[in-house]
Amino acid sequence: MIASLPLLLRALCLLAAPAADPTIVPPTPDGSDGAAIRVLVETVVIDRRGTWSAGSDQADLIPGAAGLLKKSIELMAKDARRTKEAIEIEARLVPQRTEPGGPACALALVIETRAASAAPAAARPRSIGSVTATLALAAGEERFVDAYASAKTGGKVALRVRCDTARHDADGASAMVGIDLEVERRVEGEAPSVIGDQRLAAVLGREVAVTMSDHTTLPPAGEEGTRFRRERLDLLLSPVVVVAGKLQIEVRVQGEVATVASEGAPVEHPIDKTETFLVLPLEARTLEIIVPGGVAEGWSDLHYLVQVRTRF
Repeated sequence: MIASLPLLLRALCLLAAPAADPTIVPPTPDGSDGAAIRVLVETVVIDRRGTWSAGSDQADLIPGAAGLLKKSIELMAKDARRTKEAIEIEARLVPQRTEPGGPACALALVIETRAASAAPAAARPRSIGSVTATLALAAGEERFVDAYASAKTGGKVALRVRCDTARHDADGASAMVGIDLEVERRVEGEAPSVIGDQRLAAVLGREVAVTMSDHTTLPPAGEEGTRFRRERLDLLLSPVVVVAGKLQIEVRVQGEVATVASEGAPVEHPIDKTETFLVLPLEARTLEIIVPGGVAEGWSDLHYLVQVRTRF
C-alpha cells in the first residue's frame, strides 16, 4: 500500500491542476500525425574475419524527426599484410508518416562513410562514399542496405534495418498523464454547445475510456408526433509513449446518432473514427467527426469537435 502512494499523489495533482483554456481549436487539415516507431539497426561487416556484427542499436523516432547513427569500424583485407582501413559510418534515418493500412514504417535513409582520421576533432574526415535509400517495411520485415564497399580491403558494410511499434517500457512506477477532454457539438440551425468536459488521469501505456450522451428534442414532422435525436459517444484515449518530448496519444470515438420518433424505427448513424496525435504538453489537438443527417430527420450538418490537452 505504501508503494502506491506516490502514484496516487501524482494522479491527484494532475486532477487538481488548473483547467486549460476550454476554447476548441480547429482540427488540422492533415488529421492524424502518424505514429512513433522503434527503429532497430544492426551494422553487419564482411571482411577477412568473415561476417560479423559491429553492434545493434535501436531508437524511438517520430515522423519528420531525424535519428543519427554513428559507427567506427576497422576493415581488414585478406592479403598477406592484412591491410587495414579505419572508417566512420554515419546514417541519418527520418521516419515518414504512413497511412492506415500502409506499411508499418517508411524511412528515408542517408548513409555517409568517411575515412577515419587521427587529426584533431575539429578537422572533418573526408567522405569516401554515400548511399541514399527509401524503405517501406511491413511488420516483422527487415531489409539490408549496402552502406560501403572498400576498394582498399575488399571489405563491405551493410545495415540490417527493421522497425516496430514504439511503446512505453515500464520500469518501476508507471508514468501518469493528465488529459483535459472537451466535446463540442455544432449543428446547422442550433447554437453550438459543449456536451462533455472532463478531466482524466491515465497511466502511460494504458487506455482510459469515457462515454458522453445527450438527447435533443426535434420539431415534429407532420403528424408523426414527437421525435428526438439520441447521441452517444464512446471515447477511448490511449497515451502510448513519449518520444522526443512529445506524447503519442490515440483518440478513438465510437457510438451512434439516432433520430427516434414515436412511430417507426429509429434512423441510426454509426460513428467510428480514430486519429493519432503527437503533442507537446498542454498542446490542444482536435478530432472532427461529421455525421450526415437529412432534412427529413429534422437536423443536418452535425459536427462533433473532440479536443484533448495533455499534461505529462
